[in-house]
Amino acid sequence: MKDNFDFLMPSVNFFGKGVIQKIGDRAKMLNMKHPLIVTDKILRGMDNGPVAQTLDSLDKAGVTYAIYDGTEPNPKIRNIQEAKQVYLDNECDSIITVGGGSSHDCGKGTGIILTNGDDITKLAGIETLANPLPPLMAVNTTAGTASELTRHCVITNEQTH
Repeated sequence: MKDNFDFLMPSVNFFGKGVIQKIGDRAKMLNMKHPLIVTDKILRGMDNGPVAQTLDSLDKAGVTYAIYDGTEPNPKIRNIQEAKQVYLDNECDSIITVGGGSSHDCGKGTGIILTNGDDITKLAGIETLANPLPPLMAVNTTAGTASELTRHCVITNEQTH
């Protein structure tokens, strides 16, 4: 094992039953006034599912939002471009992702092109970003990819595969 290594994670993680009810208050603490919710159509369509619970918490806290629910599995460049357009059209100031790895990667990819240029293919690699992303919160619904814990994202380039 190396003597030195870096390990980067978000500074705050919340776990446990009912933690989703804190999203609105945490969004206010992060000064999120109008976040873009990034998710998929299946999660958005669930009665009392994680998206509905997230929106309920935001509503109770008085935090308005816009929604992009076009995330596909293994999100495509077009998904982050569509989400960026919803963000801009609705004058959002932050991003909340709800779902598994695809929603989190789509939200992070959206943040990247919002602040670092529209061509994400030029930003592939490690330490390529010059500017920070908008404030981001990840609401995880699966245990698998750990995308909610990393600063990296995987976006599919359908032209080059």
